[in-house]
Amino acid sequence: MSKTTSLPTVPALVLGSLFMLGLEGCKSTQPNANTAAGKYQEDLSQYRIKYSPVVRPNADPAVNVLVNAPNTARLTGDIGPELTRLRAEMAENNKNLRFAQGFWVQVYSGGSREEADRMMTNLRYTLPLERPELTYAQPNYKVKVGNFFYKYEAYRLCTELKTQYPNALITAGRITIDLEKYRK
Repeated sequence: MSKTTSLPTVPALVLGSLFMLGLEGCKSTQPNANTAAGKYQEDLSQYRIKYSPVVRPNADPAVNVLVNAPNTARLTGDIGPELTRLRAEMAENNKNLRFAQGFWVQVYSGGSREEADRMMTNLRYTLPLERPELTYAQPNYKVKVGNFFYKYEAYRLCTELKTQYPNALITAGRITIDLEKYRK
């Protein structure tokens, strides 16, 4: 029993085509006479946006700028009373806020409840005016102190606590607003 093998003609054609394309890509290119340095010329000014100068009377010369004349807007009216009403409305809404974004000083973060309780007790003696807070976010207990709107306030307390608690750090988070303190 004899086997005869013959090469298929389709792959041979594909290989030959790829070879020819490879040779075509290796052709040297000569610069076109029209695109040589300094000889290319095409007028694109018809596609540019046209601006006309608008001079504002009684204005500093530095303020008089070129603007697109068809797109200029004229402002009329007074928005002062509306702004005053909106500010008063926002101030009234802010009086009822109970939480805000602020800063804490985190003194402990770890998996031991006993260690967290010990830190809470120590902080109550160290800082009698501050109320430490214990939170649990699985698997860690965190002991935080402070309720600061500004980071520099938290930084002041953090540097004070670093002597006793070297792992103290400032964290950002939701703080409770003392309504009685800020209503005054």
